[in-house]
Amino acid sequence: MRVPTAIGPGLTLSRQARQWLEVCPAVTSETVVANALYLQDAVPALTAAGYRDLRPGRGIFLVTTGPGGAPCPVLGRFTNGGYSGRRVREHVERLEPDLLSGRARLVVVHPDLTRLSYRHPRLQLLHVPPRWSS
Repeated sequence: MRVPTAIGPGLTLSRQARQWLEVCPAVTSETVVANALYLQDAVPALTAAGYRDLRPGRGIFLVTTGPGGAPCPVLGRFTNGGYSGRRVREHVERLEPDLLSGRARLVVVHPDLTRLSYRHPRLQLLHVPPRWSS
């Protein structure tokens, strides 16, 4: 099923296909599809920064192997201008014990780093402009 997004149509399972596969029958929203496409576009920036072996995670989290060999959660969204500093801080605080014990970093892919003032030693910000912006 085609889902219109800010960057053009994305593909997702229809309600009937989701029921047939015995997964939640709710159709994925255009926001979820667009943010997933944005994270897909971020793969070259993640690779250039030394992150590799990208794997799917829960929700829109992805897990990658960082430059130090530790698994690193990746968070990215372009809708609403990306994640707010407050939201990023909440994620860092929730993940901090895991980040410190495993020499990992929380990697945040963001469309506009000037809007994100929160900083932390275990946080790496990567600027990835959406491909549809001029």
